[in-house]
Amino acid sequence: MVLSRKAILDAEREEKARSLRDSLKEGARVRGVVTSVQKFGAFVDLGGLEALVPVSEIAWSRTENVADRLSVGQQVDAVVKKLDLESGKVSLSLKDAQPDPWERALWPVGSYHNGTVTRLVPFGAFVSLGEGVEGLLHISKLGAGKRISHPKEVVKEGQGVEVRIDAVDPPKRKISLTLASISREEEEIESALKEYREKAASASQGIGTLGELLKGSLAETEEDA
Repeated sequence: MVLSRKAILDAEREEKARSLRDSLKEGARVRGVVTSVQKFGAFVDLGGLEALVPVSEIAWSRTENVADRLSVGQQVDAVVKKLDLESGKVSLSLKDAQPDPWERALWPVGSYHNGTVTRLVPFGAFVSLGEGVEGLLHISKLGAGKRISHPKEVVKEGQGVEVRIDAVDPPKRKISLTLASISREEEEIESALKEYREKAASASQGIGTLGELLKGSLAETEEDA
């Protein structure tokens, strides 16, 4: 009786899987249950048919450990990414079933934001600005004018940093960043140079020579002292 019952259940499951394979299409939204969690991804039961969610398709942000995001028995919504009817292999994407963070993110050039350093590479440091959105602090922007050999000399993974948005390329999903402290220092220098140029321009228009202007500035400083 037990063997007969198992045979019946197996037959029913195979029939469901066959029906599901016939109705599935790439791009279709499906719901399933996580049956296994591995380093390379997770397997999901769609109701008679098992599919794989690669680690790169679990979330919009980088997934270091699959077990941190998924667990056996968890119900998930996904989108069919690839479908191989001959082999019966199905690949799913969980992130495609979620809103694309790049479609709702606003990162105006020149604005300042708080982020977290997620990883270091020889050419710079990647900073998370929110779920699924990372920017790059190029190594040339980390040394405050001094040459450094590796980003770890200035920042470390997991460190919170304030950054300035230098450039945004939505189609390529790239954001260029500068450390806020360095950017503000550059802005102060630029502001001082602008003020100097304006005074120099005024001096050349008859208000006095540049030497007289500097002499007057020194005199004012001495009186204040």
